[in-house]
Amino acid sequence: MLTYTVEVKKIIKQGNKNLKVTDKIDFSKRGSCQSPDLKEREEYLFMGLDNAGKYELDQNSFIKLWPAQPNNKDKLILDQFADQFVC
Repeated sequence: MLTYTVEVKKIIKQGNKNLKVTDKIDFSKRGSCQSPDLKEREEYLFMGLDNAGKYELDQNSFIKLWPAQPNNKDKLILDQFADQFVC
């Protein structure tokens, strides 16, 4: 089992756990899981279920790299998406 500790930068839609920006949470994934390997100092969009405050990267999760370049097409799309759903 791999565990990633991540810092919350932005909350688009709150789940069961009352997260705050700068909270640190752990995501775990099985070694055989096909979800991408996360890299340090990169930002990602995570969508999935929290299970009593625990987060698993599995077939029910969606992970997308959030590009840092200001004019990147994917970044613009993700920014627009986030603006529509921000809590």
